[in-house]
Amino acid sequence: MHGPWLYAGSPGHYAFFNGDDALFRSETGTPGASRPGLLRALRGRCDAWPPTADNPYWTHRGSWWVPWEAVGESFGPWRRDEDELEQFARCSRFLQKESLRYSAEATRRRAPQASGFLVWMGNEPFPNNANTSVLEYDGMPKPAYYALKKAFAPLHVSARYDRTDYRTGDAFRAEIHLHAEYAEALHPAAGAVVRAAAFDLGGALLAEREFAAFPLPSGSAPLGAVAFAVPELAEPVFLLRLEAAALDGRTLAETTYLYTATNGSRAWEPLRSLPEAGAVTIRPASRSDREVLVSNQSSVAAVELWMEAEDEAGRPVRFADNGLTLLPGECRTVGWSGRSGRLSSLRAEGFNARAEYLGDHA
Repeated sequence: MHGPWLYAGSPGHYAFFNGDDALFRSETGTPGASRPGLLRALRGRCDAWPPTADNPYWTHRGSWWVPWEAVGESFGPWRRDEDELEQFARCSRFLQKESLRYSAEATRRRAPQASGFLVWMGNEPFPNNANTSVLEYDGMPKPAYYALKKAFAPLHVSARYDRTDYRTGDAFRAEIHLHAEYAEALHPAAGAVVRAAAFDLGGALLAEREFAAFPLPSGSAPLGAVAFAVPELAEPVFLLRLEAAALDGRTLAETTYLYTATNGSRAWEPLRSLPEAGAVTIRPASRSDREVLVSNQSSVAAVELWMEAEDEAGRPVRFADNGLTLLPGECRTVGWSGRSGRLSSLRAEGFNARAEYLGDHA
């Protein structure tokens, strides 16, 4: 089967892939905008805002995927006379990530009935402003790249759900699946303990379950479900964190899903007005020059924190993971690769957080 090539919203996207019966999904994609810095750098004398079908800059650079309507349907309306390119691009890129991640995971959960999933497309040979590629024109990954990297990993843990938006009191339910396509290559991890935990934006635990998988399944296997009634939340966002750990405590796989308690607004609109996570720091990790320690010491989760950096040679670097959602008090060590051994700068920004690199001597 070919397609679809758009995020179908909530609950439509999830209903489609939960009911999918394709034996091989040979071309499936979702558009996402390039990062704002690249959009502004390539605009010449054109206007980067608004990203609409009557803006020649956007129609010339990818008229099929002008994102104005798709982003508005999920995140609410935008003003044409107020430049919000950074936030708008973040929303577009998030939709691509959520869409492709769920499409790929849903297909993998049906293995071996479903034998494969090909994302359309990988690289970007022309500087389109928005396209189905998961790598930008200059080779930088989009958030969807990292979601697919996890979804295609030899060991992965995923959740099957019906929607992402809820009202207070609605029943939330997610089926938890463990994927181990190459179990023999994961030695000594002969098995795993999977923890599924739901948190509100402040880090309070809403529900929790643990599942044991000994030995690891050969392929994909359902473990059980986590379910609870969505409470009245201080902030209309909650998350589900899945972690698979070996007996020695090593984390083998981790996936984080976001949901909203909209109570009538559009499915992802609450992400545009989250309280700020004002104490996010990034500093060198002590054990390696090629790792950074990202820490959230604020009272709310830092949502979809995206890092961009250059090495000492002025060239952009690539991170082993990106688009991080960190609970209050959570730290994450992330590796990076570049031509020189040190970072000259690093900036990070998410839906509700900003951080600067504190440097080698902070």
